[in-house]
Amino acid sequence: MKGAVLALCAVFLFGYAHAGEIEDLKMQIDAIRKGAIQSNASVAEAMSAIQQMQSDIEALKAAVERSEHLVQEQVKQVNLKVGDIEARISALEEKLAVQTAQITSAVATVSPSVAAEAEMYQMGLNQVSNSKFLEAIATFQKFLQKYPKSAYRENAQYWIAECYFAMREYERAIKEFQSFKEQFPKSEKMPQVLLKQGYAFVALGMDSDAKVFFDDLLKKYPGSKEAAEAKARLENANKTDQPKAPQAGKDEVPLAPGVQLQQRK
Repeated sequence: MKGAVLALCAVFLFGYAHAGEIEDLKMQIDAIRKGAIQSNASVAEAMSAIQQMQSDIEALKAAVERSEHLVQEQVKQVNLKVGDIEARISALEEKLAVQTAQITSAVATVSPSVAAEAEMYQMGLNQVSNSKFLEAIATFQKFLQKYPKSAYRENAQYWIAECYFAMREYERAIKEFQSFKEQFPKSEKMPQVLLKQGYAFVALGMDSDAKVFFDDLLKKYPGSKEAAEAKARLENANKTDQPKAPQAGKDEVPLAPGVQLQQRK
């Protein structure tokens, strides 16, 4: 009986001891399960990140391919434009060569009379520049007789009057300026002509007659610099200073192309 009781106690103690181990094992299993779950979550996150990176890589590849295609198209367009420009340049060069040949041919056939006309007009201007007023008058008068339809006839007539004014031949200057007004009533030099006629009368001591021309200048060309000069002259009418003789090249008279008059010393 006593032995049976001891055996039963031994079994109970053994079961109790193993119950503690079993509980420990359960706790370990739970920990492993939790770790596995966490590991699975980390793996899932890692897989998701990898998939996102793969998607990004694919998107970048597609973008690169599109960019390469766009660059190729742009290069193609540039090449086409360059080719077009080169073709147009070649055409222009050919056209220029033809025009140059035509101009050369035209220059070779210029009428000697045209060259002589320009040369004669230039000679008159040179004489004015060198203060050879009598010679200049003769040259311009001959020029008008020989070339009555010249493009320089207006300037030639003006310089005849200007030369007489420079020589202080005021009466003749007034007459020649009047001839200019009658021949070229719409000339851009009309303000200068009216001013010079007024100055010529002032130089002759005929201030009342000069006032007529100054007033006419102020009325017809009020915004011109000549009108401002005439106004100043009228405001100082009591002064007896005579106007200075003009110098060729100072009155801004339109001259032949390329002409540059020298100042008189």
